[in-house]
Amino acid sequence: IKFTYQELFESGGYFSKKKSSKDTATFEKVCVLFNLGALHSQLGQVANLSTDDGLKTAAIGFQTSASIFNHLAGMCESQFKGPPSADLQPAVLRALAHIMLAQAQETFWLKCVVGKKSDGILAKLAAQALDYYEQAYKSFMQAPDLDKTWNQMLVVKRSFFAAE
Repeated sequence: IKFTYQELFESGGYFSKKKSSKDTATFEKVCVLFNLGALHSQLGQVANLSTDDGLKTAAIGFQTSASIFNHLAGMCESQFKGPPSADLQPAVLRALAHIMLAQAQETFWLKCVVGKKSDGILAKLAAQALDYYEQAYKSFMQAPDLDKTWNQMLVVKRSFFAAE
């Protein structure tokens, strides 16, 4: 049985029309996991950040997504001789994982801002968010098939959390 997957990314943009097909159940498993990671990132994205429960939901969604993308990067390296599709390149998956971690950390920072935590705690959380956004930026620069407009947002986020 051939499993066909429509790729999300194409060089320089989104929503590729390119399809990848493989005749292994591992490919199908990887594609399902990729979609599950994307789903959890969306759950984080649409969470209501004005409530405590919404902030928790967002953080959990982003963390879960990061875990899935990290797992997939290792899985694609060990299970395939080369990346099975542009979406499933380990560099792309690691970049996505780092972006999700950065967003999760930003959510924790926001929760503390809303909760009026001390400046010391906010500074520590902001420093960690900055570190994650820097990792995301470095990973992103190694991922050839991600839209380069993401780069601009990562630069803005890094600058925001680097501000004193």
